[in-house]
Amino acid sequence: MSIASKFENLRSEENSSNYQNYFSFYDKYFFASKKLPLRLIYLGLVDHSEKFSNYVKFWKEYFNNAKVFGINFSDASIDNLDEAEIFNVKNLNNFGLEKIFTLNKIKANIIIDNCDYRSDKQQFIFDKIFKFLIPGGIYVFQNINPFYMDNAKKKFTIHNNLASNINNDLPIIFSSNILIDPDLKYSTFSVLLNYCLTKKLESPFISPENISYLEKNIELCNIHNSQLNQKLIIFIKKKK
Repeated sequence: MSIASKFENLRSEENSSNYQNYFSFYDKYFFASKKLPLRLIYLGLVDHSEKFSNYVKFWKEYFNNAKVFGINFSDASIDNLDEAEIFNVKNLNNFGLEKIFTLNKIKANIIIDNCDYRSDKQQFIFDKIFKFLIPGGIYVFQNINPFYMDNAKKKFTIHNNLASNINNDLPIIFSSNILIDPDLKYSTFSVLLNYCLTKKLESPFISPENISYLEKNIELCNIHNSQLNQKLIIFIKKKK
């Protein structure tokens, strides 16, 4: 069964063609490895413990031979599940986040980041835990806000003249002359878009020592239009 079909059972109230399109990307990247003994980390920010647990159980059901870890960044404390080991992170800081991985010797094949919509937090977490992804592993950013900043209209969108194939399931191909508003230069989308165009990372939210590490260890960065509330989904693969 595909991820989209399984997700219908998890969130029937949001069962729509948009969600089916959104999760079809996971099938494209992960279907061939769904039976392997992988290690998957789900990063979530969900105040309702049952809702967070359902997400973790969902990934365990899809990757039924995987070891699944859930890292919860909300104020709600969530207990361990039969399907997964859960860690609660109350304060997002360097020591607390990395300590979870180092003390528990966690290395992951897949990391799914669905924990925060703020670019500074998204990039802080990416900075701290990408190194715990095994070579050949994939880091996923869900629900990234796309934009092209029109200073007159203050409108966030991807313009057709700046990107091609945005309405199919292939990675977006961006024009090399795309303009990024300076005020939004360090949004997660801008940072990763700039990497796609230049193979360079520039962000005040990623530590300088890790900028070089990330640039040397990212094999690909694919940005997809999820067609879900105008959000993007981004897959970053680590070099083997």
